[in-house]
Amino acid sequence: MIEKYPEIALERFDKANFWILYFFFKIRKFLKDGILEVGAGCGSFTKGYMKNFQSITLTDADNSSYNLLKKNFINEKKINILNSDIKDIDNRFNTLLYFNVLEHIKEDKLEIKEALEKLNYGGHLIILVPAHQKIYSKLDKAVGHYRRYNINFFNA
Repeated sequence: MIEKYPEIALERFDKANFWILYFFFKIRKFLKDGILEVGAGCGSFTKGYMKNFQSITLTDADNSSYNLLKKNFINEKKINILNSDIKDIDNRFNTLLYFNVLEHIKEDKLEIKEALEKLNYGGHLIILVPAHQKIYSKLDKAVGHYRRYNINFFNA
């Protein structure tokens, strides 16, 4: 069962519309057109904000997720989909989004540094991660999390 967890979680999260809309209500003032969403998965979050923007790039280095994104957004001309890591993207963006992604990246500080280099002046880097390293569990490890986060990580 745990082997199928990532796919099951993506499917279930894709139906968490109320939570996603609430989340975007809280961050909407920081979103600017010219968005890069890193580790977009199946596009659950994208569906919550895409109607308000004209230039969106989604990327996922995982081939299965990349193919799913291509399928889910096949008719969306304003959405560009890439199969790459942030370090391999040449463009700059006004908003960079990391939603439930950073905890899956071993070199998270390097990832943030590279993300900031892709951010236009005055832009925003928005990160959503699981909290409280003290409750890191076998389930976290099983689903590929390297860690959970405490607020002081982002204040450094």
